[in-house]
Amino acid sequence: NVDKKISIWQQAISTGLYTSPDKAINLTTGPSGMRHPIVQDFALSGMPCLILINKAGNVEYFNTSNIREAKELSKVINGLL
Repeated sequence: NVDKKISIWQQAISTGLYTSPDKAINLTTGPSGMRHPIVQDFALSGMPCLILINKAGNVEYFNTSNIREAKELSKVINGLL
């Protein structure tokens, strides 16, 4: 989340809409917003953005639209583990 107000992020997370039974990780850039280093380093222009990183720390997938379905995403993640 890139909202500068952490309370907005906390409120969204508390609804359960952005969480899942398998413990999705939800992060916030806090007061840095779009100026946070991770946003700058990956040149993120919008949210949500899907970034999958392998065990070696290399980006394997970046905002790939063909793995948005849960079944395919699970398959890709398991392949990276």
